[in-house]
Parts: sequence; C-alpha cells; structure tokens
Amino acid sequence: MSKRLYKLLGVLLLSLILLKILYWIYSGGWQSNVSRVHATARTSEQDIREQLLSFTPIGSSGKDVLTFVLDSMRPSKPPDAHWQYLDALQAERTRPIRAYTDDRPEQLAALPFPAPGPPPRTIYLLIGEYPHRWVTASVVAIWTFDSHDKLVDLTVERMMGPPPWAEM
Repeated sequence: MSKRLYKLLGVLLLSLILLKILYWIYSGGWQSNVSRVHATARTSEQDIREQLLSFTPIGSSGKDVLTFVLDSMRPSKPPDAHWQYLDALQAERTRPIRAYTDDRPEQLAALPFPAPGPPPRTIYLLIGEYPHRWVTASVVAIWTFDSHDKLVDLTVERMMGPPPWAEM
C-alpha cells in the first residue's frame, strides 16, 4: 500500500476518534436506559417530567403506566413496580415481565421491623446515567399512585450513584 493511502486511513481514524470525543463531551457521557424520552445529562428534570406526562397523564392507572414503561420505553434496566401492577399485567401476558417488586405482603412480613403502614404504590424507573466527577449520576422517574391506583404525581430526580433497585 502506498504512503498516501496510509495517510488517508490515519486521517479518517483520527476524525472518527475526534467525533466520538465530541459526542461524549456534548452528551455529557449520557447513557440512556429507555427509548421515547429524549434527554441528555443537561436536560432539566422538569423537561423530562413534561415528556413523561405527555405519555402518562395524571389519572392514568398503574397498570397502564407500567405497560407504557415496559412496552414503549423498553428499559434496558428493569423498573421497580408495585406488586399489584405487575400481577395484573402478568395475568394478560404469556412471557414473564422483566421488572422488580419488593413490596409484596410476604416480603414485607419477612422484614425484621414492622412497616409503618401500607407501602406506597409507585413505579421507579432509571431514565439514564452520566459521569459526574468520580461517581455516576442517575436520573430517575417515580410515578406515585393513590389507593385507587390512579396516577397522582410524577417526579424526576437526579441522584449520585445508581438507584438502589437498579443494582439487583
């Protein structure tokens, strides 16, 4: 091969490396866990919340929100959901649902200390992660439901380190 071809390949390789570095800097190293939500490390919690509320408005049922999370957002790391929503959705499906729950009555009864009341009806989802100094910062969405399983609140939070349920 000629010197000119080697030079051209070198320039091409350096260009690709530079593009990758620029992408990483622009995105803040953002690693998305979901589809359908367009976010970067710089996207505000309020903007992410508004995107999610456009798909899961206040008053939506817990099962409908969980269906949206699993089928439309397709998270690579499973969500943590209230056990009744998982059971209701699993009853309609033949394949196992990829999600966690830690609030089943038998799980709560096995705790060494009594629970102060019924567990909150929630769905937790990791939206994405990005490097922040020496730790990984996580952006999470938390859907909260009332006793009639209707969505009453959606919060989006940033936390240092991975969310506790995402390490299971």
